[in-house]
Amino acid sequence: MQSRTLLIFCLAFFFLTFGFALTTSFIQWVPLAHDFFFTYHPQNHLISELLEKGVFPLWNPYLHCGTPLLANLREAIFYPPSLFFRFFEIPLAYQIFLFFHYYLCGIFSYFFAQAYGFRRLSSILFSTIFTFNGFLFLHSAYFNQFAGIIWLPALLIFFQRDFINSYCAILLISISLAIQFFSGNPFFVYLTLLFVFLFDLVLEFLNQSKLNESFFLKPLKRWLSIIILFLFLSAVQLFPFCELVRFSTRQGGMIFASSMLFSEPPKQFIRFLLSPLWSWQNFPIEGDLTITGFYIGIFSLALSLFGFKYFRKELRYFFSFVLLISIYLSFGIYAPGNYYLWAWIPGLKFLRFPSQWLFVAIFCFAVFSARGLQILKNNKIKWAVTFLILIELFLFAHKNPFGFVKRDFFHLRPSLIHEIRNQIKVFGRINHQKEGFGLGKEKLETQNDWLYAKSVMLPNLSVPYHIPSTQGYAVAETIWKYQLFDTLSDSQDLVRLWNIISASAFQMFYRKEKDRSLASYLNQKVLPYASSFNKASFYDSDEFLLRRIIDKKFNPYSEILISGKSNLITEKEISFRGIEDQPMLLNTIFKSINKREFKLPPTFNGQWLYLAECFYPGWKIYMDGLKKNPFRANFAFMAVGIDKNVKDITFLYLPFSFIMGLVLTLLSLFTAASIFFIKLKKRYES
Repeated sequence: MQSRTLLIFCLAFFFLTFGFALTTSFIQWVPLAHDFFFTYHPQNHLISELLEKGVFPLWNPYLHCGTPLLANLREAIFYPPSLFFRFFEIPLAYQIFLFFHYYLCGIFSYFFAQAYGFRRLSSILFSTIFTFNGFLFLHSAYFNQFAGIIWLPALLIFFQRDFINSYCAILLISISLAIQFFSGNPFFVYLTLLFVFLFDLVLEFLNQSKLNESFFLKPLKRWLSIIILFLFLSAVQLFPFCELVRFSTRQGGMIFASSMLFSEPPKQFIRFLLSPLWSWQNFPIEGDLTITGFYIGIFSLALSLFGFKYFRKELRYFFSFVLLISIYLSFGIYAPGNYYLWAWIPGLKFLRFPSQWLFVAIFCFAVFSARGLQILKNNKIKWAVTFLILIELFLFAHKNPFGFVKRDFFHLRPSLIHEIRNQIKVFGRINHQKEGFGLGKEKLETQNDWLYAKSVMLPNLSVPYHIPSTQGYAVAETIWKYQLFDTLSDSQDLVRLWNIISASAFQMFYRKEKDRSLASYLNQKVLPYASSFNKASFYDSDEFLLRRIIDKKFNPYSEILISGKSNLITEKEISFRGIEDQPMLLNTIFKSINKREFKLPPTFNGQWLYLAECFYPGWKIYMDGLKKNPFRANFAFMAVGIDKNVKDITFLYLPFSFIMGLVLTLLSLFTAASIFFIKLKKRYES
C-alpha cells in the first residue's frame, strides 16, 4: 500500500511540475536570464565541443586572456545532470534541466517530510511550498544555484536516528554533499553544511536521556567521517577550485561592501512576505530581483504561524532560531552588527549575496506550514488550504520577470562575427573595454534589447564562435591579470598598451548614442599571440614592474619584463648578439585547448618566447622534450628563455591539483564501493 501511494505521488507530482512549467512558460520558451545568455550557454557550448573532440576542458583561452575552466565551479562539469548539456542542444537542455530539478526537489521534499513523521497531505504541502516557492523559482535564472538549493531536504533524509550511525548513512550524506558541491555554487553548500550540522546536534540532544560524553563524541566521529569522505569524493574539482581561489581575485576573501552585494532591505522583505499574489511590477526592487526576490504566499505564512504554535517545543526553538538568524543575515548591510559576524565567522568573506540566506528561511517556513496543516482536523479544510497555497505560488510564478525567446534565437550567429573573423587571420583577442557586456550601463529589458545585444557581439557570446575576448563575465580572474588590467585601464594610452601586450587585435566599445551603436577598430600594432624577444628585464618586486610598464620609456615591442631573478640569460648577453629589436610571429599549433606547440627557426637561439596567455600554476613547458618552468612576463603573461638549438617548444596545461584530485576521488569511490559491497555480502550471508 505504501509503495502504491508513493507511486501515485510521484506520478501526480510529475504532472504538477509539468503544469508549473506551462504556467512559467519554461516548456514552450527559453527564459532569457542574464547568466544563461552571457555565461551558461557559451561555456556549455565550449565544454560540449571539447568533449566531443576528446579534449578534457581544463583551460579556457577565450576569457580573461585565458582562465581555468574546470576549476570554475560555476560550469558544473562533474555534476551528473549536466549531462543534459552534453547530449542536447544548450537551450533545450536548459529546459530539461529546470524541469528535472523541480521534479527532483519535490520528491526529495516529500521523502524528507515522510521520514520525520509528517502525514501524507502535510508532506505534499511541504513538498509543494519548498519546490514552487518564489525564491527557488527566481533562482532558476542561475542553474548552478538553482541546482544546489534542492539538495538540502535530500541530505536531511539520512539524519534519522535509527539510520544515521550506519556506514550507509555516512556514505549517502557524503555523496549528496559532493553532488551538491559539483552543482557549482559554494554558497548553498556552506549554508547546507551549517544547517544539517546544527540539525544533527539538536536531534542528538533530543535523543539523549541525559547529557554525557557520548553526546559530543558521537556527532564528532560522525562529522569527521562525513567531512573526510566528502573532501575525498569531491577532490577532483575541490582541489583545482581551491587553487583558483588562491590565485584569483578572491584570495583572502572580499571586502565587506563586495560581500554585502544584494542585501535584502527589511522593508522589501516585509513586502515580499505580506503582499498577496505579489507581482514584480508593483514596486521597485533594490538589487537584482532574481537574487533578492522570494515568495511563499499569505496562506502559507498564516499556516506557518499556526504550525509554530503547535510544534514540538525543542524543535520549535531550533527552527525559530534558524529562521530568525537566516532572515537577519539576509539583511546584510542593513543589519546592525553584521560586520562583526562577517569578520568573525569563517568563510563569510568568500561569499556574496546575503539575501540568499533566505533559502534556509523558506525551508523553515515550509516546515511550520506542514505542521500547521497537520494540526487541522477537517480533511476538506486541509485540501482547500493546500489548493489555495498552490494557486498562490502558481499565480506568482505566472507573473515572472524573465524574458522569453524560442530556441532558435541561440542558433544564428551575430552578423558582426563574420566581419571580425575575416579581419583577424591569426589568433587575436577582442577587447571589450566597457562594463555591461559591451553595452555600457544599459539594461536589457525588452526582447529588442536582447536582439540588439546579440547582434553587437557581446563578450561571452564569442566563446562558441572561437573569437577570444580579454573580458569575461562571472568567471574568476587570475589576480595578476586583474591587477594589470586595473592598472592599465586609467587612460586611453594605457588601454592601448594593454591591447598590445595581451594580443587584443580588435577593440570594441559602446557609444552612448541614440542608435546605441557599437564602435570598433582593428589594431594592427598589437603583439602576436606568440612572439620572440631578444631582450628581457627582471624585477623582484611586482610594484616596481608595474611602474616600469606604465613608464613611457617602456617599449613593449623591444623587451619583456620578467617577474623574478635572472638565472638564464642576462640582458647584456642578449643585446650583444645584435639581433633586431622587433618581436617575430611564431608559428603556433593548437594541438588542443590545453596545449600549444611552436616550431622554431634557427635564428631564435638564445631568445625569449613570449605567450599572451595568462600565467597560472599548472602550465608546463617542454623544449625538445626537456621540462622547463614558465616565467611570469609583463606581470600577467608567460615567457620562457629558449635554449640553443631548440626546434620545438610545447606549452601544456595539466595542473597537479587536478591529477591529485582525480586520484583521490577515484580511490575514495573504489574504497567506498568495496566497503559497501562487503557489508552487503555479510548481511546477505547472515
